[in-house]
Amino acid sequence: MKMAFKYNLIVLIMITLLDAVCTKSDAQSYHALNGSPYSGVLSNFVNPASAVNTPFQMDYSVFGFQTNNSNNGIVVKNLTKANLTPKNINNITFQPTNGSGSRKIDDNSDVHLFNIRYSLDEIQSVSFGMRLRTYNHIWASPFDYNPSIRDFNSFLSNNSGNSSRPFNLNVTDAAWAETNFGYSRILTDDQDNRLSVGGTLQILRGLSGVAFALNDVTYQSQPNRNVITNGSLTSLYSANYSAMDTQYSTMQNFHRFRAGAKFGIGASIGVEYIVKKNVFDEPYSPQNYYWKFGVSIMDIGSNNFRTNQYSFNVNSPKDGLTDTAILNRLHSPYDSVSNLTNILWQTFNKGSHLNLTNSKFKMSLPTRLVLTIDKSLGNDFYMNLMGNINFYSQEITNVFRLKTADLNRLILTTRWETDKWGIYIPLEYTENNKILIGGAVKLGPLVFGLHNINWLQHSRLEEFEGGGYLALHFTPSLKKKHHYLDCFDGTYSDKSE
Repeated sequence: MKMAFKYNLIVLIMITLLDAVCTKSDAQSYHALNGSPYSGVLSNFVNPASAVNTPFQMDYSVFGFQTNNSNNGIVVKNLTKANLTPKNINNITFQPTNGSGSRKIDDNSDVHLFNIRYSLDEIQSVSFGMRLRTYNHIWASPFDYNPSIRDFNSFLSNNSGNSSRPFNLNVTDAAWAETNFGYSRILTDDQDNRLSVGGTLQILRGLSGVAFALNDVTYQSQPNRNVITNGSLTSLYSANYSAMDTQYSTMQNFHRFRAGAKFGIGASIGVEYIVKKNVFDEPYSPQNYYWKFGVSIMDIGSNNFRTNQYSFNVNSPKDGLTDTAILNRLHSPYDSVSNLTNILWQTFNKGSHLNLTNSKFKMSLPTRLVLTIDKSLGNDFYMNLMGNINFYSQEITNVFRLKTADLNRLILTTRWETDKWGIYIPLEYTENNKILIGGAVKLGPLVFGLHNINWLQHSRLEEFEGGGYLALHFTPSLKKKHHYLDCFDGTYSDKSE
């Protein structure tokens, strides 16, 4: 397929750059809604058992997205209003953060297209949802960077003091579509306590699986050049990238790309325990509680991919290999016959096609244990504490069994809310050992917020540390409740508690 490999390589580079720009986030990060009895179907993103503990007979979200970033790897320059135009967009640049140390750039984002929940009766509810999700991780071992570095040669020369220390770089990207079917029900319910369980079945379709790794690279710095003495390079990506070609239109390539995606299965399970607040013997309403405790295991499973024919590994550089020689070879023309793999094989002693080693690979979902505590403070004020414990690390130990991981450690959210209005202040402790203060509001069906309110400052926005979210969540009706004292005139009140 003429030009196919060149097109695939361009797409792979674009994804890598997109990962670097988007930075680190968490696809379950509608922080404002953590523990909220009004979150309805969106509570499934944290604990499937919460869906039955809501005052709504039915609710649905027609659209939403979020990204939650944590980044110490890049900064953005010239991010001004004047440059946010097609004419000046090229003035915006990205560069590594100044100084010495390891770099970590990650992004976990999602778009939910339609989610709906319905209460079958007083003790059980069902839900359905569709989402697009991405988890991206980039990690580089310690290196030095300053604005005087202009090219690969000057980068290596500037780091010559570290040349004996092996350099490593890992990049992973996982993107998938999922269709969710949820069920939750009340197990026990008495005057003082309420216990619910729930689960979600996730039908997965793996859209993108990418892994890129530089391992144990060492070199010797010499006048005007650097000699590579050791190292290996691995490039693995999913077979559906081969379906795209420049001879097809953008829409045709999109359909061919989607058609090459493989199916998988995932699941989430959870329990929720509520200590009730009973007032005047009123029928229980999900808003009336002292404490709410939740435990869930989210995103059990993995996405499946076929290995692209151009996935490869090379190692053991040939004697006398220099950075200049590598750059000259990479700048030379190549097509589907004389491709990047062959160019690298000319500069390394060993090489292999990964699709011949293993025609399939997996990328785990971000399986994690989620613990939540929610406290009602009275007068529509609440406080929620949520912590995540990952089952997997992000390290690439087996290129055919890759891992994704969730990124929030601890989130404390103070909120004031009713069924229509809300003000939220999440306080997040990140994996980079930073504390981010967020903010969000609910205006009827619209919920929007920032994970880092410092993004409101132009200089802090360029650091790309934070993220935000938006959801259109509709709650057509509350379950009708009545107070027993309202019966004195022979009628029931429709007023919700």
